[in-house]
Amino acid sequence: MEPTLESLAQRVALLEQELAAAQSAARRADDYRQVVNCMMRHIYGYYYHQEEEELKQYWAIDRPDVMYAHGNVAHYGYESVYEYYVLGTNRSKAHAREVCKAVYGIDYAGNAAPGYRVVHILGSPYVEIAGDGETAQGVWMALSTMSRMEDDGRADPQQVIQRFSADFVREGGEWKLWHVRDYEDFIFKPLPLMPALGGHARPDDPEPEYGPYADDDARRAAGIVKLELGGAMLYQPWTVTAHEPHLPEPYETWADTTPNIRVIPE
Repeated sequence: MEPTLESLAQRVALLEQELAAAQSAARRADDYRQVVNCMMRHIYGYYYHQEEEELKQYWAIDRPDVMYAHGNVAHYGYESVYEYYVLGTNRSKAHAREVCKAVYGIDYAGNAAPGYRVVHILGSPYVEIAGDGETAQGVWMALSTMSRMEDDGRADPQQVIQRFSADFVREGGEWKLWHVRDYEDFIFKPLPLMPALGGHARPDDPEPEYGPYADDDARRAAGIVKLELGGAMLYQPWTVTAHEPHLPEPYETWADTTPNIRVIPE
């Protein structure tokens, strides 16, 4: 029996639907790949100490609420992020070069970072792409090894088990980092530096001040906001797990009510 025009039209319509579904799935799969790669650009940028190049190329720096948060302190806006991520690490690298020259007689030029290693091994990515393909959210577990040079030239190595979380936005067809925050769970240092993990704080110890700021208003003026946690972060014997970040959930478009790590300063 030869097909009729009506049956052919139905088959074409079905094929068009299947093609559209396949194209949508392919786009989402490629978005997932690009989002994971975007996060790894940050990890490699830090590893190779190319903080400024990475920040300017792979972050949504034109957005007023671009954020980089470490622990419970968030830096908002390009100037604050630049001060923390670029200028702060540059000062650490300059000090390391001075120590290296004084202790080991090695004079590094440029922005070299002797003794300064930051290795983040990310795993178990959990990523959700918005239905409109314009934003995304992700969470990673990480095993990190870090070391800097002490003033006497000795290494100060440590290993950290932590979580990384990020929001992403598509700009000009390319995925960019929008908000980044890490959460440290365990810090290990080799014997005899520290035989236990987590540190020596007690429950009633006051929280140390962050940076040369007189109060919260001064910090906010510098684009710095202290973030609350849904529990403790760094492990101590008396602490409980911080229920952050929220696991990304499927969503269609960005909204303030979407569970994520964003905290807008007042």
